[in-house]
Order: sequence, then C-alpha cells, then structure tokens
Amino acid sequence: MRNFLILLKVNFINNLRINRFLKKKQGKTKVALISLLFIVALLFFMGIGFLYYMLFADILKSEGKVEYILLIASSFGAFMLVMQTIVRADGHLFKARDYDMLMSMPINQRDVVFSKVLSLLFADYLFFSIFFIPGIIVYGVHTGFTAWLIIYGLISLIVTPLLPISIFSFLSYFVSLIMRNWKYKNIFKIIIMFLFVVGIMMISITSQNMEDNPGQFAESMFNSARGIYYPGYLNYLGFMGNIGAALLYIGLNVGFFSIFVFLLGITYQKTNSRTEKSFKKEEFILDDTITSDGEIKTLFKKEFKRYISSPIYVLNSGVGAVLLPILLVVMFLQLRSGTEAIDSSLIFVIITAMGYFIITITSTTSCTISLEGKQFWIIKSAPVKTENVFIAKALINIVSALPFLLIAIVLAIFLVEFSLIQILIYTTVVLLGLLLITNLGLLINIFLPKMVWDQEVKVVKQSASVIVLMLLSFILDVLLFGASIIVGVLSSVFFGIISFIILSVITNIIVIVLLNTVGKNKYERMSA
Repeated sequence: MRNFLILLKVNFINNLRINRFLKKKQGKTKVALISLLFIVALLFFMGIGFLYYMLFADILKSEGKVEYILLIASSFGAFMLVMQTIVRADGHLFKARDYDMLMSMPINQRDVVFSKVLSLLFADYLFFSIFFIPGIIVYGVHTGFTAWLIIYGLISLIVTPLLPISIFSFLSYFVSLIMRNWKYKNIFKIIIMFLFVVGIMMISITSQNMEDNPGQFAESMFNSARGIYYPGYLNYLGFMGNIGAALLYIGLNVGFFSIFVFLLGITYQKTNSRTEKSFKKEEFILDDTITSDGEIKTLFKKEFKRYISSPIYVLNSGVGAVLLPILLVVMFLQLRSGTEAIDSSLIFVIITAMGYFIITITSTTSCTISLEGKQFWIIKSAPVKTENVFIAKALINIVSALPFLLIAIVLAIFLVEFSLIQILIYTTVVLLGLLLITNLGLLINIFLPKMVWDQEVKVVKQSASVIVLMLLSFILDVLLFGASIIVGVLSSVFFGIISFIILSVITNIIVIVLLNTVGKNKYERMSA
C-alpha cells in the first residue's frame, strides 16, 4: 500500500509539474496562479455545457420530457470518455516512458498498474464532470433536487467512467498493435479523427429543426442516445427510481472495471514490451539540409514532419480551421431557415464574426516549443536565426488552415453569394484572426513551456500554454467584438466592421512586436 501511495503521489506531481515550479523563484505563486487558471477553465467549460443543457431542457420541457436530459448527459459524457480513453490510454498504460525505470525497481507490479489506472481515471473524472454535472444541475433546476437525485448522481459520477476506460483501453492498445508497422498509420488516424468531427457537425445540421418540431427532436435524441449507448439508458432508468436498473448499471461498470484491472495486471509487462517494437522512422538531420535548402525551408520541413506525425496534435490544433467552412454552412442554413427574414448584410456580419471566432480557438503554436521536449537542444544548437525558427513554427499553423479558408471562401461565393467586397472583408478578418492566434500562441508557449512530459496528449490538451491561449483569445475576441459593436451602434455597420479590422491590426502589431522582442529574448535564454 505504501509503494502504491508513493507512486500515485509521484504521478500526480509529475503530471502537474509541481516540483519544477516550487524549485523556482515565486514557485508557490505560480502554482497558485496555475491552479486558479485551471479552476477557471473548468468552470468556463462547465458553464458552456450548462447553457447547452438549458437549451435542450427548455425544448424537452415543452413536451413534458425534461427527464430525457439525464440520458443525454450520461450518454454524451460516456461517449466523450470513449474518445478521451482512445486518445490517452494507449500511451499512458501501454507506452509509458517510465516503464523501464519502474520495472527495475523493487515495486510490486500490481502497485504500478493501480497507480497508472487511477491517475488515468482522475483525468477522466474531471473530463466527465464537464459534461455530466451540468446536466444533473439543469434537471434539478427544472424538477427539483431530491435526495435520490443527489445520491444516485454522485454514484453515477463515480461508476460511469469505469466501463469506457475498461473496454476502450484495450481496444486502443490492440488497434495500435495492429497498425504499429504501417508507415502511414498517422495519416490514417488524422483522416478518421477529422471525419469524426465532420460527422458530429453534420448531425448538428440535421437536427436544426428542433425548435420547429420539438417532440420529434426529443424522441430522436432519446432513441439515438439509447441505441448508441444502452448502459446510459440503464443509468437513466436508475435516475427515474428503477432500483434494479441502477444496481445492474453499477454492477456492469464495476464488473468490467474489475476484469480490466485484473487482465492489465497480468499482461502489463507483456503489452509494454510489445509496443516497444514499432516502425522506425527515417531520422531527420537538421544540420545537413540547412545549407542546401535554406533555414526557413529546412525548419518548415522539420516542423511539418513533426506535425503530421502526431494525430492528436493535428486534431486538437486544427479543429478551428476544419470547423470554418462547416460552421459557415450551418450558420447560413440556420439563419436562412428562420421564420423571420434576416437581412443579407446581417447574415454577412454574423458569418464573418463567427469565422474570426472559430479560427482563434486553437493554434499549433500553443504547444510547438513544448513538443520539442528533450530534443529541444537540436534546434537550440543549430546555426539558425531565432526569427526563422518563429517563422517556420508560425507557417505550420497558417499553411494547415489555408485550405479550409479557401473552401470557406468558395462556399461563401457560391452558396451564401457574398459580393466581391464582402469576400475581401471576410478573408481579411479571418486572416487577421489566424495571424493573431498564431503569434499569440507562440508567445504564450515561450513563457509557459512544458518541456518534460511522457505523453504528447499532456502537452497538446492539458498544458498551461494551451489553456491560457484559449482563455486569452476568448477575452480578446470579446473585447474586439464589443468595441466594434459599440462603434457600429453609434455610427453604422460599415464603420463597425472597419473599426474591428483596425483594432485587430493594432492587436496583431502589438503581439508581433512583443514576440520579436520580449519573446525572442526569453527564447534565447531558454536552456536546451
């Protein structure tokens, strides 16, 4: 038990990098600020979930079926857990970088397995809470909070993540094992992930009639959730007071989890040994190509190979660009299908504003330096200018977004029928947003790097620089939109748009200057 608790503590400290901060000056202050930032981010995303569930609950309540929100919350939360498990479990349980070190220590393998599983579960509980707790609160607000709702809600919160992690951890391992020697496996994973995102958006397009026909929408949501994830239906029956269904649901989750832990305990050594035998990629040597190709081109090649080698990096940083043309279509169809006619100029403003907001959600640069990890010394020791390193890293985000921007422009011309001047304004606004998020992400990552990590997902999805960029870009968007709306109300829509462009240009200039002065000095002082 003592070794298990020590391992659990070490995993927790290493994941959050607490020791690294405490060793520095003002370390406790940084830990407190990052903890506060984490809490704010958690509450922010839970708030968004709360608003969505309120929308669903209002529609369902009009049909007398507000209890359906419980099935939606349980099934959707479990579905997101499945995606989270597929992404994280293989690297966390079966490709652990500390595997050799742990196996060489006089520690019981069972303690190692338990500590790994619980640290994975801890992240899953936080992730699941974002989708599940708001649904319970919304249901309680509409129907009243009962003792059974609170007690069973806590039980459901504890047991629900057990089934997805049990089944899909091994599924993630077997898929990785089958594809380990396939040279193009990463490209295949990227395509599958993006098709998944597009599929989710297509579902949202087909469900745009929920206000016109709420009864049909409610039944469709209920049947879909029950069909896709039947255990979620058992959980729903448990909330409704069916003790048998509640016990069956709890037993199902706990039973599968017990089997999972047992099987993992007896196969942990073998599975980790197998995954070490993988396809060896051609090594990219930086110094040999600088002279022939030039600094920026060589650095760009290096960054691009690094980018496409990580499906989770591509998906997490490219989701904004992918959503750009999709949401353009969604917004246009929803605005045009309203009962009241909407002026075409207002449609243009809304779609343009949404395009700017979507493109500033994520950026490859928010973790590009952190992903260098232990190989950071290569780029630091290479005979290249710092400015060229920045340009190469920025170009990855810009180049990866441009194809989707071109698709959005084509759709804006032929589907939405924007005029030439509207196309120019739309393109300018989105490009300004793309440039801002690119340079801002790089600047933030320079000041909040995470160079020590054992899994890419911890850098791409959980690092401080990614969260700070998301929150800061949201704040900047609100300020820019707010200022331009005020100008538009006081004068005209045209001057509102012009003021937004001017303010965005000024913001870009400030960020670029900071990046090439303060950011450059900080980067050059970073140790390899």
